[in-house]
Amino acid sequence: MFATPPRCATFVLLLFISGCAEDPSARALTQSTSAPTSDSATAETATTDSDSSTQSSSDTDDTTSTTQTDSTGPTDDETTTTGEPLPPDIICEPWAVPSDAHDQSVVPVEVEPEDPNATKIVLVAGAPSLTHPLGAHEFFAGTALLAKMLCQTPGVVPVIVKDGWPTDEAIFTGADAIVFYLDGGDSHPLTDPNKLAVLAEHIDAGAGFVNLHYAVDYSPALGAQILPWLGGYYESGYSVNPIWQTNYAEFAAHPVTNGVTPMTIEDEWYYNMRWVEGELGITRILEDVPPEWTRTTPDTQAHPGRSEVTAWAYDREDGGRGFGFTGGHWYGNWIDTPETPHAPMFRRVVVHGILWSAHHPIPDGGAPVALDPADNGRWLDTK
Repeated sequence: MFATPPRCATFVLLLFISGCAEDPSARALTQSTSAPTSDSATAETATTDSDSSTQSSSDTDDTTSTTQTDSTGPTDDETTTTGEPLPPDIICEPWAVPSDAHDQSVVPVEVEPEDPNATKIVLVAGAPSLTHPLGAHEFFAGTALLAKMLCQTPGVVPVIVKDGWPTDEAIFTGADAIVFYLDGGDSHPLTDPNKLAVLAEHIDAGAGFVNLHYAVDYSPALGAQILPWLGGYYESGYSVNPIWQTNYAEFAAHPVTNGVTPMTIEDEWYYNMRWVEGELGITRILEDVPPEWTRTTPDTQAHPGRSEVTAWAYDREDGGRGFGFTGGHWYGNWIDTPETPHAPMFRRVVVHGILWSAHHPIPDGGAPVALDPADNGRWLDTK
């Protein structure tokens, strides 16, 4: 399995291939046979930071959770026009065992849900991030793990897209949420005006918009167009992206924090986003006071000791939803190892943010986010 010791990295993957990385942000990739940490947790009474936004009362209709149970037979929505049960979605069926750690051919890509009434979530994984080492910015492998977790929530069907944009843009049609986990900045797919226009059609139709890690990085000109969809974005020279250890101890009362308990996680946590005016519609999901050495831009240095937001939920003016999560640099933070005891909570926040953005109910105790230890280290990019 992949562990996550600090800074200097020793890479060990299947065969023992090792070397100290010059990049201080590199992480170790090591194999382990340890069992996954339990992802079950009891929800604690949440408290909000003094400057956190209050949850909109409009959330209650579709985010107040109910106990979900498996039905004894298919419902009308789960049958074909001839009354036959719908075939299973192959994305949620067991996948073939990959031939090696980089075999991505076994992962179903751009497959439409069988049930047109399912909550459809399109997960767009970026092309291999060649400026980052093995174990960092593993967009496809991380997206595959997200698909595995989303399949555990009844009524949800994920659709995986690779290389930063679908081969058939029609796959976005009917999406309840569109998730970007990819390189941003100048490499962001939405720097292409045609792609931006395509996405705008689906956002305008009500699709939720989720950005993970580097995907929140936009130029000021593009960011101004993204703000009404996402609520905030990373601006180079204004925001910062240090690697630091967070201690998330208290949470806003919001469906995304259902079943989420305190966690301490080191990652590349961006902060000091450009927000919509007055943070209107923003709920701070994760926030902490970072070390002062991380404040390296004039605006961050002007606010010593301030609690900073690293994940947020956004109620859009048009009734749609956005979710931003700035962690996700290390592949190792997704998986269960002795070095990552809080990985289930890390995963839960992301899965909840996706479900919430899609207007899908979230159980009071949290959505399931278990991972099979056998999947540790699979579907990695070739770098």
